[in-house]
Amino acid sequence: MKLEPENQVMVTRAPLTLIDEEKAVVKLENGTLWCYITEGENRVGIAFLGNCSYAVDAIAETSRGAVGQSYTGQLQGVQIFLGNSTVEEISKPPLDLDLQKYGFDSSHGFVQSVITRIDKVHDKRESKFQEDDSKEKNILLGNNGNEDIILVPQEDGLIFIQGKTVYVLNDDKLVSVEGKRIAISSGKGEEIMIDKDGIHGLDLPDVDEIVRTAMKSAMKGVSAGLKGVGKSIRHIEKRKHRFSSSRDDVDDLDWDDEE
Repeated sequence: MKLEPENQVMVTRAPLTLIDEEKAVVKLENGTLWCYITEGENRVGIAFLGNCSYAVDAIAETSRGAVGQSYTGQLQGVQIFLGNSTVEEISKPPLDLDLQKYGFDSSHGFVQSVITRIDKVHDKRESKFQEDDSKEKNILLGNNGNEDIILVPQEDGLIFIQGKTVYVLNDDKLVSVEGKRIAISSGKGEEIMIDKDGIHGLDLPDVDEIVRTAMKSAMKGVSAGLKGVGKSIRHIEKRKHRFSSSRDDVDDLDWDDEE
């Protein structure tokens, strides 16, 4: 069932931290336009537009030091957040000036922009949000003006995709895909690099099993947390399976971004 916006548009009258986790923060500033997103008869999140920022700590602490990277930036355009929020508590119906600030003559203009954004999400990722009965998940489908962003904070880590960069952090384990390089780091300080030149970091006869074990541990819970979110998430799973069968020839890995 497709996501749809409600027609009632609101505007925030105070700042709000939409996502507030140890590894990820998303903030909405005063004056942010938003409306509820529904799937069927259920409200599953919000769409919003305003001066909003994000910060992601995709860093794992290992015995040899920290690995990974932090990301911060501004969100540009209409964003989609799937999950629960308290934004309604600090919001009121918008005035004409609130709408005109973003180039809209009426609330209908904002709703139409949300529909356009949802269509792009469906077209690019065949997105379909489904509830995970075992655990509530917050998912941000965003854009920073240059690249699409998918952010899924979890109790013991996060999943973060920005353009062609992918981070899956679970406890003290990190799997990252940056350009044409894949890195697997463990809490013991072990790190394996996979690129077009081969596998680097460990010179052991059982490196295949080490890679498989690290990937399985780091990717634990990805499928449950991102049921049906779309191609960008399935892209991670595709890479994981290719590690298991094609590590002897990394040139066969799909290094290009899938559209």
